Amino acid sequence: MSEDDVAECNSAFALSLYRQLSQRTDGNIFFSPYSISAALAMTYMGARHTTADQMAEVLHLTEGDFHQAFSNLSRAMFGNLKKHTLVQANKLFGQQGMKLEDDFLSGTSRYYNARMEKVDFFDEERSRSRINSWVSTQTKRKINDLIPKGVLNALTRLVLVNAVYFKGTWQTQFDPRETYDRKFFASSGNHVTTPTMHQRGKFRMADLPNLRCRMLELPYAGDELAMFVILPKQMFGLKDLEAVLTSEALLDATRSKSLQEVRSLDVALPKFRLTHALSLKDQLTALGMTDLFSMETADLSGVTGEKGLHVSEVLHKAFVEVNEEGSEAAAATAVVMRGRSGNFGRSFMVNRPFLFFIQHKPTGTILFLGRVTNPNE
Repeated sequence: MSEDDVAECNSAFALSLYRQLSQRTDGNIFFSPYSISAALAMTYMGARHTTADQMAEVLHLTEGDFHQAFSNLSRAMFGNLKKHTLVQANKLFGQQGMKLEDDFLSGTSRYYNARMEKVDFFDEERSRSRINSWVSTQTKRKINDLIPKGVLNALTRLVLVNAVYFKGTWQTQFDPRETYDRKFFASSGNHVTTPTMHQRGKFRMADLPNLRCRMLELPYAGDELAMFVILPKQMFGLKDLEAVLTSEALLDATRSKSLQEVRSLDVALPKFRLTHALSLKDQLTALGMTDLFSMETADLSGVTGEKGLHVSEVLHKAFVEVNEEGSEAAAATAVVMRGRSGNFGRSFMVNRPFLFFIQHKPTGTILFLGRVTNPNE
């Protein structure tokens, strides 16, 4: 596999998971598909037989050295810190006295730079506090209490954690003096008043008739990362858009000539701040990752050399704030194992539910993906 293959796999997984999440709520959604993929990739390193096959299918993996390609992709994204801050950290928290396979420890260290820290899960509160403190530090205190009370216990053997933090300023910042309240039509017959940023300038925009939407690119300083805002053409057409949206269509739209420069475009975008905590066990099971969570059938023998481990929870928490200066976003994922076109109008007014994602443009990787149905919530 190549870096491009992994980016495409991650994007396909992102849309599959988004579809599962969107079917369970009409509210705001925000998560980091990259963070979840990284945590599951480390888990996949220890999976065997049917458990590994199911994980590969859900993660859309193809033949080849996935772990080396994932490592190369990570270096391409996180190795060049220029005009933005983009960092990730991986770590293993293992039960004191538990022996892990050398290949698993060396592989997670080599490909994911994940070191092992020994904790005592018999002391649930102390181990929970240690893991949450590490995540909070890695995400500049934006992700707190990733692991809630009651998740860890004396049967917990291993927690794999990925944390991602991003902070970037817009290539052209919004003037705070041009931020004022506007109506946002959350649903038919229901609108809210929300602070909305305004700017007139040169932007790239795409008309996507097959998806019945328009897409705006808001680049961050340095032009390696950008936020893409996807706005349905119909006032309440978000559900129709979600039904036909695919990762291929999304990546094609960002890479192809469909993005065209509009020299004088009026942009209106609500300020928003989202924090979203998720337990992903049900969604991943629905996608086909069933054995991983089963005490009877899980095969994670690549972790300890024998069966007996299964994943009890996949926990994810993500934060994003979008304002006049730019965006700040963070996410963390923990896997808990237990024994056993061209004719545009002159404006892009975001006054109704929309999708957005933050992409690393050179690799096409979707770092963060979300939906805003009410910017005030």
